Amino acid sequence: MKDKGAPWQLAALAAILLLALLLRLAPWGYNRFLEDEALYAYWGLQIASGADPMLDEEPVDKPPLHPYTLALSFLLSAPPADAGPGIGIGPGHETSARLPSLLASMASIVLVYALAVQLYADARTGLLAALLLALSPFDILFASTAFTDPLMVALALGALVAAAGDRPGLAGLLAGLAAATKQQGLFFLPLVVAVAVLAPRPSRAEREENPGQGAPILTWLRRAWGRRWLRFALAFMLVVACVLWWDLARLQRPGFLAQGSISYGGLGPAQAGTLGQRGADWLSLVGAFWVSPWFNALLVAALAGWLVGGLAGWWAGWRRIDLALGVFCLAFLVLHWLIGFQVWDRYLLGLVPLLALLGARALMAFLGAIQGTLWR
Repeated sequence: MKDKGAPWQLAALAAILLLALLLRLAPWGYNRFLEDEALYAYWGLQIASGADPMLDEEPVDKPPLHPYTLALSFLLSAPPADAGPGIGIGPGHETSARLPSLLASMASIVLVYALAVQLYADARTGLLAALLLALSPFDILFASTAFTDPLMVALALGALVAAAGDRPGLAGLLAGLAAATKQQGLFFLPLVVAVAVLAPRPSRAEREENPGQGAPILTWLRRAWGRRWLRFALAFMLVVACVLWWDLARLQRPGFLAQGSISYGGLGPAQAGTLGQRGADWLSLVGAFWVSPWFNALLVAALAGWLVGGLAGWWAGWRRIDLALGVFCLAFLVLHWLIGFQVWDRYLLGLVPLLALLGARALMAFLGAIQGTLWR
């Protein structure tokens, strides 16, 4: 049966995307690249020009997907004529290097809408979550950068949508690609697994029945492939194997994992004397997701009220999937607080769509309660 509300929902989503695009193009090129962005763009140019397609001469400290994505962007938008040790990154190169982040940011808006529809079967919540993400100044600013994070976040969201839709092979593939973009993508793996376990799937039994007829070995293979976790693991490990092959095939030593530790200066527990300041700094960055103190206060109050009201039975409370999302966001922040990660804003980009989704759920719960009161 077709959803009669689909046309207006698609029209609303299209309007949100148009608004999001205009907002993300506004700061386009306003700032020149920071050091890391220029380095990533240089790697992409080295690949695109053929000067160093395997980055054999570069001490790479990131997985390979992002520089090769930048290389593809260079080839499609402005093929570089030459690249070498003295190459400069000009405005034209910067535009090409920013394009993947812009596309990833736009895709994330669609994906957070799709995730809400998959998890809650509620397009209104999805549209509100998409609007919150579209209006986030934090997400807007990163859409015009060449950092690895927007692409990683979009791929992680894609993995969550696939997991919620009972497509474990695709979920494993996208989760692997998120980790192949930036090591931090591995942090989202537990959430992908949790969504796969907790998401509603009324047709799961039908999908796992009838493995097919044929020779015993074919029947065994069909049954094995029908196991969702095997498909997830195989797809994820396929990406891991490709990344490891690339790393081992390069002449430059050490590999990107060891080089990442060297470049970062090591990683360990944060010093006890710095925890207070670190906590304040991380919370300050969370406050920058939507900047406005009034809106942030409204969102916090809505989330807290949603939880308390649900426990009191005033309205539909948190589901297990909501708790999983909330616990993940809290654990993500605590991990970055207690471990000596640099307090850099881009590390928290992946929390913006998740908090937009939870915020939309809370606001819709209040709206539903108000409507129910008015119509009594």
